[in-house]
Amino acid sequence: MKYRREIDGLRAVAVMPVILFHAGFSVFSGGYVGVDVFFVISGYLITSILIAELEQGRFSIVRFYERRVRRILPALFFVLLACLPFAYMWLLPPQLKDFAQSLVSVVFFGSNVLFWIESGYFESAAELKPLLHTWSLAVEEQYYLIFPMFLLIAWRYGRNRVFWSVVVISAMSLLLAEWGWRNDPDANFYLAPTRAWELLAGSICAFLIVGRAVKSNGILSVIGLAAIVFSVFAFDENTPFPSIYALFPVVGTALIILFARQGTWVAKLLSMRVLVGIGLISYSAYLWHQPLFAFARLRSSSEPDHYLMGALAIAALVLAWGTWRWVEQPFRRPTSPMLATRRAVFVASGAFAAFIVAIGIVGHTSQGNFYRYDPRIVSSLRDAEYGSPVVDLENRVDDGQCVFSAPHLSEEIANRIGECATMHGLGVLVIGDSHATNLFHSIVRSERNVSTSFLIGITTNGCHLPEIRKGCPYNEIYHFVENNQFTFARIIYEKAGYLMFIPPENRDVRAYIRNGGSAIVDEERISGVVTWLNGLAEFSPIIWYGPRLSPLISHNEFYERGCDGDFSIKDSHVETYAKLDSAIEGLVKQGGNLRYVSQINAMNFSYPEDFGGCDDLLWFDESHFSRSGETNFGNRFDLLSGSNDGP
Repeated sequence: MKYRREIDGLRAVAVMPVILFHAGFSVFSGGYVGVDVFFVISGYLITSILIAELEQGRFSIVRFYERRVRRILPALFFVLLACLPFAYMWLLPPQLKDFAQSLVSVVFFGSNVLFWIESGYFESAAELKPLLHTWSLAVEEQYYLIFPMFLLIAWRYGRNRVFWSVVVISAMSLLLAEWGWRNDPDANFYLAPTRAWELLAGSICAFLIVGRAVKSNGILSVIGLAAIVFSVFAFDENTPFPSIYALFPVVGTALIILFARQGTWVAKLLSMRVLVGIGLISYSAYLWHQPLFAFARLRSSSEPDHYLMGALAIAALVLAWGTWRWVEQPFRRPTSPMLATRRAVFVASGAFAAFIVAIGIVGHTSQGNFYRYDPRIVSSLRDAEYGSPVVDLENRVDDGQCVFSAPHLSEEIANRIGECATMHGLGVLVIGDSHATNLFHSIVRSERNVSTSFLIGITTNGCHLPEIRKGCPYNEIYHFVENNQFTFARIIYEKAGYLMFIPPENRDVRAYIRNGGSAIVDEERISGVVTWLNGLAEFSPIIWYGPRLSPLISHNEFYERGCDGDFSIKDSHVETYAKLDSAIEGLVKQGGNLRYVSQINAMNFSYPEDFGGCDDLLWFDESHFSRSGETNFGNRFDLLSGSNDGP
């Protein structure tokens, strides 16, 4: 296949928006579409090679996978090995356990499935996963496990029939994606069936180009580049994706591949030396950027500033050049006899894979401890998980109380709520994400709220707002309450570290506050919440500010000090969060009769003895209460009335 410099330049157009998006530069709000550009390019290049070999009668599935191994694994394994010491030093046990699981999933190209199960791509917690970006590699390799075999079997029916088969399958995949973002957006984002059409778009380009003369078209190639640029700057985390919107970067890339031949303005632009250079190292740059950003965020008590993230983006390019020069190239074009044979490549890859898998298994089985810390700390963390049930549903119902939680509002749950309303009248409903689960447990565990007779929790991990997570139950809950003759005394909506008491007549709120431990107070968002809550003093609204505890603990070497150590937070961190707390309180008080309650004050962060000891940790990760923390917080405040009295 003839080398095209403009395709390497197009790789640079793909990788740089991804890097800048993950670095937190909001102007590149749709930078994630760079991955879609990569998918199309990959589909085009690989399919071009396959078609040429099939037409010449020299296609070999073993040779194909050898090329994939040489192209993908050396740089990938090198970056994984480089991450190990930093993960060991800086990750807390729960985080290290998750990292260990991701190591295994990366080796078997199943990380897209793992991250789909764990969380959403746009959640703040996702930014702290060093290997999150490997989901796209998994999608590609899953595709290439199937597509070459499909071509090999179907080729006997003729190139034209295979082409139209690919077109039909691509259309079906796009329709599935359009259905998926409405019904299961996380699965839609991560899994191969809803991404296959993007790779197949590149394959369609290969069918149209290989062995055939394709005319250049300056206008169509400019439209293609404009479509990519538009999506990078116009899309954001609220854009349903992948969906019909993904046609912008996908079709745009296809137009460049088909029509940006030498001589067009776009080809000249993409053939510039700097873009071609970045394109050549784009794979390694993609591998490096997420670990650098994730570890920087893990080590910072607030969101790192743009200067640091910009420097790390440059560092990713520098590391990428070194990796391309001394890792990628030697394996792709081996100069050493040890790397020259197919058998040597497969044996070496298998050995490295086995080593990484072994580390992952140890990290998982040791609960992320790796025998680093006092066993009592690890035991306390293991017992602290917030997701397990804290009440026996049947017993509480038998006792004449209606206290239970569920991830979704099913017909069974709706019927049960109706029965509870008949029995008890007005009740309390808690909705939200995993932090809302924490809150529900705090109410249940609290000695101050034991008389609660009608308390329902509809909480789903990772559920934020309906416009971001279409699969979350908020709309069903809103319609359910509106369409029934009874109502709730109070609906408690909790969003990522902030909780607000919301009365029924104003339950369809869209204003929210994003919790990322940022050192900058988002006045516009907070003021929007305050404006919405104004005049609702009867319900004593609460805004709960929770700092990111993971870096605070890590910086103080919390675990290394053992069970007899000083567990205080550094004074500088207390001061930082106290300033943020004061700023938010000032904004809230502008709302009139609103009550402000701070988690910092509630949990007495200023006092080391109240931070939690080794056998009684109040948190089990960077933002979630442990079971002990739930009880502690619940007993400090009457959450149902909004009182901020101490115990």
